[in-house]
Amino acid sequence: MKVQKEPEKRIFPVVFSLPFIIFVFLLVTASCFLLLKESAEGLFDKTFFQNPRGFFLLVIIPVSFIALASFLFYGISSEIMKTGKMHKSGINVFQLFCGFAILVAIIFCVFSSFFMNNIFSVYNDNKIHASIINAEKTAEEYTNLRKIQLETVARKFLTGVNIGNQRAYPRHWIPEIREFDSNAKAVQVYLVDGENKNTIGYQTVKEEGDSSVFIKAEKLAEMKNGIITDSGNNSCIRILKTVKYAGNTYLCLYTSAFPVVIKKAEHMIEEMETHIFTLKRLAPLIPYSGIWLFSSFILPPFLFLLLTALYICVRLSDPLASLNRVCGEISRGDNSTSLISHRIYGLEEAVSFINNGAEIIHAKNTLSGMNPGNQEAAVEKTGVDVKPNTNSAIPTGDTGTEPVVKEPENPEAL
Repeated sequence: MKVQKEPEKRIFPVVFSLPFIIFVFLLVTASCFLLLKESAEGLFDKTFFQNPRGFFLLVIIPVSFIALASFLFYGISSEIMKTGKMHKSGINVFQLFCGFAILVAIIFCVFSSFFMNNIFSVYNDNKIHASIINAEKTAEEYTNLRKIQLETVARKFLTGVNIGNQRAYPRHWIPEIREFDSNAKAVQVYLVDGENKNTIGYQTVKEEGDSSVFIKAEKLAEMKNGIITDSGNNSCIRILKTVKYAGNTYLCLYTSAFPVVIKKAEHMIEEMETHIFTLKRLAPLIPYSGIWLFSSFILPPFLFLLLTALYICVRLSDPLASLNRVCGEISRGDNSTSLISHRIYGLEEAVSFINNGAEIIHAKNTLSGMNPGNQEAAVEKTGVDVKPNTNSAIPTGDTGTEPVVKEPENPEAL
């Protein structure tokens, strides 16, 4: 009676199973993509490499992913050694895959280093740096010109004599101020009433112009005299002056319009200078940027891809190992077993040929051990025909014949 065997199948723990490895591979790939995005945004920040966040993103997380992949690789290798060595064909395929993977990694590092070097060389161009410096000088010159205009207005209008005349003979100041500053928006003058902070009060002497840019007198008292460029309104520049005249104290504020685009340009220039400073510090490392990109963001999913390839090679080579085992048993004279093939392995024809060959050898050996009377009964029962073979080069005894066996019609009857 034949014993049917399926190709031996390794049983891996759940943590080393193919679905789990693929799930971790997809999770690590998505995490590395988000990690690359966050790192790219902070690359031009000069403090990014010095704070805990940068260390966590660029060191802790990639090293953790690589350690996890190494642990899984060790676990799968141990399970393979425990459950039986992998077939040589699987080893060859995995080695070939690793060779191609290393080649792809080298190509990626070379190409990305060349690409990143070209990109950074554009930003590190001296012409761009010179343009930024010129833009900064232009913005600074314009701001200084506006400050001079505000100081001129304060020197001519925010004086004790002019304020005294205003109290005696009220008039409009804005039309006169615009002869010196065409961007005049508002002017405020308050008389400080009282010396004690708890009882101090402010009497309005003049409020003229755009009321939307007015600042309360109580808040003016907390501010320092001089040019005010940052007062919560990017479209204005102000000058505050405290005037003491005839025993009185006055708080005077002049507000002038200031182009928002200039302040935005100043802010952008500061950012660009920071980026250029960071690029100059990174310049020695730019030629090796491809290796950094690969080791930090590509290597973790790359290792999990190798794990998946190893698992697949093991699964696909196990049926070949079973075929070799059965062929070895047949060559040693044990033909009492046969294999059951599954379509997923793609070895149906090979398994069928081996099983048929084993059946024929089994029938031949069975008939050879029978006496002539039993041979005739076996021929009638199984359809196996035994005929003399005069062409045989191997003597078989006095009769000079050996059994010539055809494939039995009913091999199980043997």
